Amino acid sequence: MQFSGWWLNTKQHQNMVFDRITYHEMKQLIDKMPANTTIIDVREHQEVRQTGVIGSSVNIPLSELKNALKKMNDKAFHKKYGVEKPAVTDHIIFYCLKEDRAERGADIVQSFGYKNIKIFEGGFELWEENEKN
Repeated sequence: MQFSGWWLNTKQHQNMVFDRITYHEMKQLIDKMPANTTIIDVREHQEVRQTGVIGSSVNIPLSELKNALKKMNDKAFHKKYGVEKPAVTDHIIFYCLKEDRAERGADIVQSFGYKNIKIFEGGFELWEENEKN
């Protein structure tokens, strides 16, 4: 899958630019999930239990993100989250309920050297709205 199409929309956040991915681009991505891509839901566990997640995503709350991606080794990460720990060269898409925590998550992991970071525009709220239609 080429990333050029869904890897283009941008927004400035805290002097860093994070590209956006739309609902339709996210749907396509989930259907053809590339091996080097991880979708991370940064909402807290209780939020996720109440509402569910977007398919193929992993829930790593914002409060756990630093420990998970900077301090955990690959084996511990896989044991806790059930997926492979993303490499700094992998593509990561963040989402939360709307977008604020996703942007904070992107800021955090960018400071660890991750470069291929996107934000799901509209977050879970938009996803749920579109999935009902």
